[in-house]
Amino acid sequence: MAGCGCKWDFTITMLKKISAFYLKAGARCLAIVAVVVAAVFLVSCYSKPAQPLRLGSNLWPGYEPLYWAQESGDLKDIGVRLVELTSATEVLHAFRAGNLEMAALTLDEALTLAADGIDITVIWVMDISKGADALVFQPTLRRLELMKGARIGLENTAVGALMLHKALAKAGLTLRDIVPITLTVDEHESAFYNGAVDGVVTFEPTKSKLIEMGGHEVFSSSDIYGDIIDVLVIKTALVKENQSRLHTLIRAFDKASRAIEQNSKGAISFVAKRMQIPESEVSKLYKHLELGTIEHNQTLLSEKGAMQRRIEQTLALMNSANLVHQPQVDLPVVSWSNEL
Repeated sequence: MAGCGCKWDFTITMLKKISAFYLKAGARCLAIVAVVVAAVFLVSCYSKPAQPLRLGSNLWPGYEPLYWAQESGDLKDIGVRLVELTSATEVLHAFRAGNLEMAALTLDEALTLAADGIDITVIWVMDISKGADALVFQPTLRRLELMKGARIGLENTAVGALMLHKALAKAGLTLRDIVPITLTVDEHESAFYNGAVDGVVTFEPTKSKLIEMGGHEVFSSSDIYGDIIDVLVIKTALVKENQSRLHTLIRAFDKASRAIEQNSKGAISFVAKRMQIPESEVSKLYKHLELGTIEHNQTLLSEKGAMQRRIEQTLALMNSANLVHQPQVDLPVVSWSNEL
């Protein structure tokens, strides 16, 4: 085993020689000092570097500032490693399995983890959806009221169920009036194209692709503004010891968000490539999304701000939709926006 270019035997031998030299000279105090210095050197050789925080996410426009920040070099050497998975379902699974320390999730997904006893803390609001999540019907169905008896595809996550619950309520229907079909997000496009479903609860960039196929958006997060929020969470036990690197991560996210909002050529090209859409469509995509800048978070994460109320409201909705069965869930929120 090596560290700092030194070996155990070499270090111990040197320690003995230094001690013997000073003892022979009658300098017992100096011998003690030398031993202490050598011991410190030994510990420094073999101390382990801090492990990187693994941050999991799926493909979603609100998470793209993380990847643009990485591409721009703003995440270099801060000890955070981005882990992109194919769906929110996979992110939740990886977090539960202990393969992630951090995750980008919708608020309801974070509440689902907390309700299951997983100790997490919200450290940032990444975005608020105002139309980027939607229920899209096949070309033959043009109105929400026509969904009775329809096969509706959706991911097996709280946000999919919440969107469907709200759409059904608006149409005056219940879950018994439709045929829900579980699909991960990477299956939405093919299921829609092949006619395996009559509609899909989906989100960008898949939403725009389905509309290009002739699909009709009949319900979206703009109809329930404020209910679909994406947050950055971390295992609570890791918050205090990682404040410095988390501050750096949040500043990088804020910088990247502004680059996207200001239509920076490099940022727009990068997002378009990752989303597999034309560059001209990127700005349209972000019209349906409010990115979580420092200013937004100063309001949302303040002690008496809107975030705690949103958590309570979302939890109430989840209980009414039978997504959880706990009237109270402990989901701490920290506010660093004034320190950044």
